[in-house]
Amino acid sequence: MKRTKIKKYSKKKIILPAIIILVLLVGTGTFLFLRHKHEEDMQRTAAQQRQRGQKIENKINYNPPTDQEKKDQAAQKEEIINKMDNPPVATDLTVAIVRAGQSGQGTSLNIRTIVDGATSGTCTVTFSKDGQTNVVKSFPVAFEATTSSCDGANVPVTDFPVEGTWNMSIIVSANNKTSAAATKDITIDK
Repeated sequence: MKRTKIKKYSKKKIILPAIIILVLLVGTGTFLFLRHKHEEDMQRTAAQQRQRGQKIENKINYNPPTDQEKKDQAAQKEEIINKMDNPPVATDLTVAIVRAGQSGQGTSLNIRTIVDGATSGTCTVTFSKDGQTNVVKSFPVAFEATTSSCDGANVPVTDFPVEGTWNMSIIVSANNKTSAAATKDITIDK
């Protein structure tokens, strides 16, 4: 009598497809659960908005902006520009005027400062006088030994259109910060 061989499937051949099917079932179940939960959350949010009397809008307005929207947008742009042009004053960055004056008639104006809170940056010195164009000069902040100062802050007297009393204002900009202005009245003698 001839024996018929019955093929036995190895456990490896059965386990691999079973694992694949199991992973697919778990993945599908997770997806369906999360989708259902998301829909419930959306419905709950809509119901809460209805209870508060809020109008529910789920559409995008593709119409041209209204005049009010244009005004609001222009105001917002202006506010952003002003913040960039006039950053808030930093309390941890200061400049003090130690000395400012000429050593004699017709000589350069020598400005000596102490900068606290920065070892680099820019000192901006603005001279103003009624009826005259402002004189604006910039100098680097330099750190030497233990203090920082506006380096080389000497302004030729020829940069001033007229002699007399000028108001000097110095600010320091460093590390995206700006100091409060230090001011002093100085006399220019040509």
